[in-house]
Amino acid sequence: MSLFQGCDKHGFWIDDSTVMSTNLAHPANAPRVAQMRAATKLLRDELARAAAEEAARLAEEPAARAKREAEAARDREEAARKAQRDADERARRQREAKRNRVEELVHRAVDRRDIDGLVDELMRLDDAITSLANRITNGGL
Repeated sequence: MSLFQGCDKHGFWIDDSTVMSTNLAHPANAPRVAQMRAATKLLRDELARAAAEEAARLAEEPAARAKREAEAARDREEAARKAQRDADERARRQREAKRNRVEELVHRAVDRRDIDGLVDELMRLDDAITSLANRITNGGL
């Protein structure tokens, strides 16, 4: 029994040098045992490497997810800023077009020395503003 080494948790084994002095193995099996041990070591090393890679991937996953979420938030913010810039530009062009129409109306009225059309337009605008103010006051919008 003194030839065996081991423990309850891992089992028992015999060293190569001890195997040769017993009847437990034929000497022809020693190269095969060495080959199997080498293959087992390679497999154990490969499994350890794969486990380390998986552990590293799992450790990085929350950071990678946080990075993707931050990038997505930046993209959404940039898209919102671009949409706001586009809306501001459209509003600016509309104001400019409206201003050009009003200037044209005023110039025509002044050139023709006929302000009746201009006065009529101003009265129509005043009525529209009054109507809108009443709708807002009465909760109609």
